Amino acid sequence: FGTLGMWNIYMSAGSPYYTQLTGTASYEDDFASGNFTAATGAKDLVADFASIGLWLYKGASPNGWYQISSMSANRVKEVKFVGGSQDDELLAEDNAGGLYWGNWNGSTFVWTLITSTDIGPGSAWCETFDQDGTDSGDQEVAIPWTAGGASIYDYSAGGTMSGWISTSAYVKYLVKGDYFGKGRDSTIAMVLTDAGSFPGLWLYEQNEAPGSIRISASIPDGGY
Repeated sequence: FGTLGMWNIYMSAGSPYYTQLTGTASYEDDFASGNFTAATGAKDLVADFASIGLWLYKGASPNGWYQISSMSANRVKEVKFVGGSQDDELLAEDNAGGLYWGNWNGSTFVWTLITSTDIGPGSAWCETFDQDGTDSGDQEVAIPWTAGGASIYDYSAGGTMSGWISTSAYVKYLVKGDYFGKGRDSTIAMVLTDAGSFPGLWLYEQNEAPGSIRISASIPDGGY
């Protein structure tokens, strides 16, 4: 609520209730929610407060704010790299450069650099998805590059970065889903531009031939 800060809104006995979490204004759009600090129970909130860093609000007792990094994040997103674990982890892109993986160690986040290559372009950012379904729910990350093309990062395969989309194409949007009824979000819908004779809206599913399927040669509004 602007200068009034951030609030938790919840329902109890059919009525809405409001609890102020902080009076600090944040005009950033960088938020994530997940079970970062505990395998069960209330979810936690991660919020970027620009020059004062990246903070986590614990949903479980003891409640409260914890600074988890001094970075001013461009984007943050929950991810699950540790297969079979109930805990969520965090992807964060530092405004100063670099995509990081953050994992809660009981008191704060431990950060590991995934890549220092510029991510983009425009509104495109990383999307997490369960590409193969063979590693206990461990997710992979589709990463579009500012210079064109995209790669897939696989933590469970030893932290490998595999080429995926050619640099002749610019990936503008990425959205995951279970379009083929696999019972997991294994498919990526994506918008490609400047791709020679192949711009448009595509689906990517590793285990469905031919892998990448163009479902429209038209570029959706806002996908430029």
